[in-house]
Amino acid sequence: MSFSALPNDLLLIIAECTEAQRDLSALTRCNHRLHHLLCNLLYTNNIRRFGSSGLVWAAVHGRLSVVQRMVGMGANIETRDESGWTPLDLAARNGHYAVVKLLLETGAEDQLYERHRWTPLCAAADGGYTRIVQLLLGADSMSGEFNADSPRRAINPEPRSGEELLLQMLFPKKGDSGNNSDVDLSIPLFLAAKNGHTAVASLLLADRRVHVNYQDASQRTPLMWAVSHSHAKTVKLLLENGADPSIEDCFNHTALLTAASDGNDGIVRILLAHNGSDPNCKDNKGDTPLTEAAKRGHVRVR
Repeated sequence: MSFSALPNDLLLIIAECTEAQRDLSALTRCNHRLHHLLCNLLYTNNIRRFGSSGLVWAAVHGRLSVVQRMVGMGANIETRDESGWTPLDLAARNGHYAVVKLLLETGAEDQLYERHRWTPLCAAADGGYTRIVQLLLGADSMSGEFNADSPRRAINPEPRSGEELLLQMLFPKKGDSGNNSDVDLSIPLFLAAKNGHTAVASLLLADRRVHVNYQDASQRTPLMWAVSHSHAKTVKLLLENGADPSIEDCFNHTALLTAASDGNDGIVRILLAHNGSDPNCKDNKGDTPLTEAAKRGHVRVR
């Protein structure tokens, strides 16, 4: 008798005795009959023995039907992968709107104020996923007050990735006991500015909790990030929403000095058209935008 000809009861017994998750998964992919017969067992086994790791996989790949099924069967929606990312983190950073929405609706914690700097909102802003940013901002506005003593916010405080390590260096915490909501909501604006995601930046700027002139550890603003990455449309948007071009970083560089040094004549024109930009500003070496452009051979800026 062939394996596929075995009765369902016997197939279930064999599947229940299959220890390796990959082997059980392989069985469900043999044919439609085995898939329908063993799929629930596969998910149940994953939830009980493997920490709902299947939910992590489904979030990464945007498999909404798998997420729905596993959540319905009691999967832990706050499970984490080896790097400490939750399904919500992973769905947001991969741009899977429907999965993010489902996870939020089923109670996933957006962890906006936890010890990590790289939040789901950061991931969505960095990727330019406008709808997910809007969804996460809306979810946060409906959430309760920040509880600094919440044990869920103290999980895995170490950096989970290079991106998060960079953000922790640029935006150091000012104490775990305080409410860091303003900085945590402002960080995504820096990421949107860096990548030129103007639509995302516009959404963030519409939220009164986001500070357009917030400064990182080097005293740079989102405007400076947009200038240094040559995103003219984002520069215009930030200026229209109150970005101050006269702010200086730790080297006394303004946005105009940065644009002149980079030879970005288009952004130089945008900044000069703004009343707050001083063409005679000087950095800590005494250089002006004109001398910076001249030293670097940027004829069009001069």
